[in-house]
Order: sequence, then structure tokens, then C-alpha cells
Amino acid sequence: MPRGKGRRCHGFLDSTGSYARCARAEMAGGIDAGPDGLYPHRLAGECRCGATHGAADTGQRSRIVDTYDYRSATGELLFQVVRYEPKDFRQRRPDGAGGWIWNMKGVQLVPYRLQEVLAAVAVGDPIWICEGEKDAEALRALDQVATTNPGGALKWRDEYATHFRGAIDVRIVADRDLTGPDRGKGYRHAQQVAASLAGVCENVRVYEAAQGKDVTDHLAAGLALDALIEIDPAERLAKLLAEDAKPAESMFEALHEGAYKMTVPAAGTELSVDFLRRDGAQLKGELLVRCMLAGARTFDGVLSIGDINLSSARTRQSHAKYLEERAQAKDIDWTGMLEEFAQRVLAAERTGAPAVLLSDLPRPAPDEALEVDGLPLLARHPAILFGDGGCGKSYIALHVAGTLAVRGLRVAYFDWELAGEDHRDRLERLFGPSMPGIFYARCARPLVYEAERLRRIVRERAVQFAIFDSVAFACDGPPEAAEVAGRYFQSLRQLGEIGSLHVAHVSKSAEGADQKPFGSVFWHNGARASWNVKLAESSPDDRQITVGLYNRKANLAGLRAAVGFELAFGEQTTCVRRVDLQDVPDLAAGLTVRQRMAAALRRGAMTREALAEEIGAKPDTIKRTVNRYTRQFQVLDGGLVGLAKGES
Repeated sequence: MPRGKGRRCHGFLDSTGSYARCARAEMAGGIDAGPDGLYPHRLAGECRCGATHGAADTGQRSRIVDTYDYRSATGELLFQVVRYEPKDFRQRRPDGAGGWIWNMKGVQLVPYRLQEVLAAVAVGDPIWICEGEKDAEALRALDQVATTNPGGALKWRDEYATHFRGAIDVRIVADRDLTGPDRGKGYRHAQQVAASLAGVCENVRVYEAAQGKDVTDHLAAGLALDALIEIDPAERLAKLLAEDAKPAESMFEALHEGAYKMTVPAAGTELSVDFLRRDGAQLKGELLVRCMLAGARTFDGVLSIGDINLSSARTRQSHAKYLEERAQAKDIDWTGMLEEFAQRVLAAERTGAPAVLLSDLPRPAPDEALEVDGLPLLARHPAILFGDGGCGKSYIALHVAGTLAVRGLRVAYFDWELAGEDHRDRLERLFGPSMPGIFYARCARPLVYEAERLRRIVRERAVQFAIFDSVAFACDGPPEAAEVAGRYFQSLRQLGEIGSLHVAHVSKSAEGADQKPFGSVFWHNGARASWNVKLAESSPDDRQITVGLYNRKANLAGLRAAVGFELAFGEQTTCVRRVDLQDVPDLAAGLTVRQRMAAALRRGAMTREALAEEIGAKPDTIKRTVNRYTRQFQVLDGGLVGLAKGES
């Protein structure tokens, strides 16, 4: 958020990765503060703050596709529901100055299109109540009076019924939620609305679509309004419950490496384990139990979550008793259910992936090149950016992250050095107010301890590329120790197959410090590519710096040409642009003979001796370079050396 506006938010993800704990009381809505004074917002789905979160998890950038005005009986705009694509909803209220405040603090909640509802009540016209503004608008397109309540299903308030007092004909359209976690939700919502209107309206009936989920689907199928089916939502719910009560076998599946799930439909329960690890001979992991049973003491469907030792029979038995107590379902064999799941997980982990013939494996796909202003990066492997402090490494890394995000990649910035506010300020300076979306996580512990949290972020946010800033602070020991570097790269592999750029430092005293990052040689060996950052003499006012990036290692391709950047720091912006290092005396010496020759010959052909003197090399070196790179250089008439055709 902008500095000095009192709108900045401080918070963090909780240990489950399902909630963001936020300090903004005005954004809390119906959420109660925890012991730490923070408000837990649900990251995916309907949240008690009044919004429906989760569009960021779809892998697409969200955009506003529709807005729905909620007005008072006199026509005053009270608030607005904003619909996004991918599907997501947020609510906002006018700030009185032509802008919006993105919370509902102090707002009077009313039914949608209230003025039209009141007019219909006055003259006795039929009124349709739908589940959502889109359905209401579909009916209004047929000259019907249609409304809904803010917040969606099961968010109807009895106070809304006062606006319908005296209505002669109210028709509720229930959504046909027949699958997934929302199974039966539309019927329960219709029941809630009908019960609230009983005794207030003369005639209340409930309908459902003859085809599709809702009235929009029904109409889109070419069906008329009179083809809607009148139902008793209680009967529909009873039928669903009867179907759910039918016994079904448990279903076990591997989700990904180190994660498994077992669904037990007969018990309305799902068990999943993630972040499996060996502690000696014991197999431990994070067990998540979801339960849909009526009366179960759950939080957003979660009965229990926490670490468990799957190898311990005593632990399994005591945890089964705990689950039985929280579910309040003594007729379910919780011990047998947990025992089955543990045995299946243990068997799957012992079996592991079978050995295969190397000749039977497919050829590896080439690592996609992610080039940013001439700097090549790897889409599925780590690269290291190392140099002295103050040479702009973090700024360059953020420029890389933002550029990739602009191209549509899902990018994360994992930070051990600064704070999110600092990087947010830098990002706006680099890209302006319409900053690209970058997922940021502040890390307080070494990577080996943060790996589980970051792995969850990578998976849930579908991260494709990540910045790690910086290596020294992310170590769990001295960077000079080989085992520390080894543990770092082992932890990195747990995050999955993503591209990454790791910011590191150099040793100022060691010989050849500009060839490898500071610390053990395994930092150089573990990365698939490394780039040394060198700083030229900055401008007298320090408002401009020029740096050269020199490729020191490239496992998956040949060494690439050095890249130069100029960073200009203005009052409100930071501009990054490419520069030719041959034009920067402090950095030109770091170029290869081949690069210096090419730069000098762009001004015209030269004799071998003159070229050698120009770039500070021996004539024999010039001769060998010309003979070796015949596609780049050629010998012209009179013995002059020039660039080959197409190289100028």
C-alpha cells in the first residue's frame, strides 16, 4: 500500500497455508481477532470478512467483468459487489470522493435491486429470489423482478424479510449443487430463505432448473420460465443424505512426492498427509482430516491438522480417539480408518518408485530459456547471481522477477534480508503503480526450516520462478561448509521443478573471488549457472550505477556473453536499461577477447596489430581468435580483420 496513507497491511500465512492473518481491523468484516490481535482470512473460497477469495490461485490474472450496485430504498448507493474472472467476488463501498473503500464496515446490508422489490410488493407482482446477482440479471432481462442477498448462499439475514412484508408471490430458485463440498448447499440456502419469509409473504414457492445448475443455465438451454421445476428443498436434501449414507469403499491416492490422500465417503471424511519425512526409523508428516458430518467440531470443514508419527501405533490410537471426540461420531471406526490410512502410506513409501532402465526413459526436454534483457535464466534449474554488497544484485533480481511476471509467469520473491514494504517500494519504482503480481514471503529461518512453508506456497500459488535473497542469510551454518551448501540445495529441490535465481556475495579477500560465490565450492557446483556482478564507478551523486554481469558457469549451454545494465535512481522511479560494456572502461576489461574484438570492429575493419593495441591483446591472440570464430570474423583484402557478414 502507498506510504503515509494509513492503508498498509501487516500479516502472514498461518501454519496450514490456508489462512492469511491480517492486522487490518477495517477489512475483518465478521472475523474475530485471534489472541495475537490478527484476523484470519480464508485464502480460497468464501471468507467471513464478506469476500470470496481465491482468484489468484487459478494461474490467471484476475480482471473485473461485472459490478452490481446495492442501493437503499431511496436509491442511495450503499455498496457494490465486484465480480472477477477467474470467478471471484469482492465488496466495496463508496468513499464519498468518487473512489472506493474495499470493506463493508458500517454498511447497511439490503437485498439486491431493493427499489424494484418494494415496487413489486406494492402492486402484487411476482418476485424472484436467486442465488447470485448474475441469475437475478438473467431474470430481469425477461422483464421479471429479481433479487438476491449479498454474500451468496447461506448468507440470508432475517432482517431482509422485512422488505418483502405483504408480498403476494415470492419464487425462490435453488441452485442444484449436487457434487463436491457444496453438495446440497443450494437447497439449504433455499430452505433458509423460505423459512425467513414464512408468515411475511402470502405465497412462497421454491423452484430449481430443469437443466444445468441454476436459472442462468436453465435459460441458456433455451427453456422457458414455466419449465422451472417446483420442489420441496427438504425432500431434495433428504434424498441427497440418503445417497450419501450408502456405503462406499475408501479411495487412496498419491498426490505428489511425499503426499497422499484417502477419501472415505461412508464417513464423510478425507484424510491427507503431506511433508513426509524420516526421523530415524519413524515416518512423520502433517495430517489433515476433513469431515462433513453434521455436528462435527470443524473449522471450515477441517476436523484436525497437525504433525503425526505414522510409525507409532500408540500415536495412531490416541489420535483416533481425539478425532472421534471432535467428530462426535462414535459409530464410526476412527481407529480402523486411521490405521488403514497409515498402513497404506507406509507401504507406498517403502515401495517407492520402481527401478527402470535408463534407455526406457524419455529424452529430457530442453530447459526453456527465460531471457530478461539479454540475461539468460533457466526455467527448471537454479542460477546464482553473486557480487559485492551495494552492486545492485537485489534490484536486478527484482527487475528480473517483475519482467517475468509481466510476461505471465507466476513469480515469487523469498526474502531473508529486507522487508516486504521495501521490495514493494522498489517494485513500484521499477514498474509504476500498475505493478506486476509477485508473491512475497519474508523468511526468518534458514531455508532448511522454511522449505515446507515455501513448498506449500509454490504449490498453492503455482509458482514457476522464484528469487532467493540472499544465500548467506538462508544458510543453516557457515557458507564455507560443504554440508551447509548441500543441505541448501537439497531443501531447494523439495520446492519442486521451478526456475530460481539466488543472490549471493563474494569474498573480498580471496583470490579469484569474482569467479565463484562466497563459501564452499559446492555453491558454484550446485547451481546450473552463475553470474558475477561487477560495479563500475558510480555517478558523483550516486543517482546512477552501471554494472556488468559475467557468466562464470553454464552447465546446460555454453558460456554466454557478458551483460551490462545501468540503474538510474530518480525521485519516484528507478530505470533499468541495457548498456554496452565495451563503452564502460571500468567493466570492459572483464569482457573476453572475442567480445572486445567484436565491439572494436563494429567501428570498421582494422589491421591485426592495430586491433591488438586497441583492445590490449597480443597479435597472435587476435589471429587465433579470428581462425577459431570464422562465423563472426573474417580476413579482408590487405590483411585487415573485419566482422563476418551479418555480424555488424
